[in-house]
Amino acid sequence: MLVAAVTVVLAVMTGSPCRADEFMSLCRPYYGDACSAAIGAWLPRVFDPGLKYEDLKSATVTHVHDELVDPAGQGVETFRGQHEVYRGTRLVYGLAGPPKVRIVYDPAHRIAYFDEGCCSWHRVVFASDAAPPPKSVAERSLEGVHTLHGLRLGDSPHDVFAVFGEAPQRSGTVPGQTTIVYQRAIVEPKPYSSCVEYDTFIFRKERLRAMEFNASC
Repeated sequence: MLVAAVTVVLAVMTGSPCRADEFMSLCRPYYGDACSAAIGAWLPRVFDPGLKYEDLKSATVTHVHDELVDPAGQGVETFRGQHEVYRGTRLVYGLAGPPKVRIVYDPAHRIAYFDEGCCSWHRVVFASDAAPPPKSVAERSLEGVHTLHGLRLGDSPHDVFAVFGEAPQRSGTVPGQTTIVYQRAIVEPKPYSSCVEYDTFIFRKERLRAMEFNASC
């Protein structure tokens, strides 16, 4: 099952099917032990597969910028106002770019906190109900992580509306799960006026279970 999942991930990242052993032989000469196809298959993909690209493009417009704040420390700014995960384990899971990821895992609360990206895109994900990663990564309590505007896992949709404004709760194929998505044009600093930030909030039984902050150009 894991081999099949890894093959799918590598097909997406490289444009053609590639088994984990092939990936490792191509990646290791450049990135050594940081190479891990299994991590690419494990990363929590919080966006409901039942929602379409059009759902993202029609996201509610906001002028609010938000991002995650880790009481343990702030990582360096990486892309269009977003920051890397503080003291996360750095890994490489694909060949196109290649996409790199920094991960921290909270085993007590089953929370995954990671940022990933390459080239003209970068995203930060904070997700609960995450299975233990298949490779050893940095571990610490993530209970205190929140957004600049005070949003935390466990909050309600109304808490999100109070920060960003009213928006539709979209249902996909995951039972009991809804998604709220906002988009914001990144007009500063110039010349990045064509860049967009998408902020995604995932709810299960009306409680916030995951957040994703995605910037792309």
